[in-house]
Amino acid sequence: MSSLTTPTPTKGSSPVEKALGDAADNADQRYHLAKGLRHQLNKVFPTHWSFLLGEIALYSFIIL
Repeated sequence: MSSLTTPTPTKGSSPVEKALGDAADNADQRYHLAKGLRHQLNKVFPTHWSFLLGEIALYSFIIL
């Protein structure tokens, strides 16, 4: 597993999800720019669901 990601417990992962996860881990390990890219992607796609709810509330308030 990559040093950039942490394992998360999942129930009944499908083979497709496992294959995509393995591909993402390989990309993290191979490319040195993945650390910076991961940091930028975490700003757009937060790692915890509660941050996502906060962003949805913020953008909804801005739109209204």
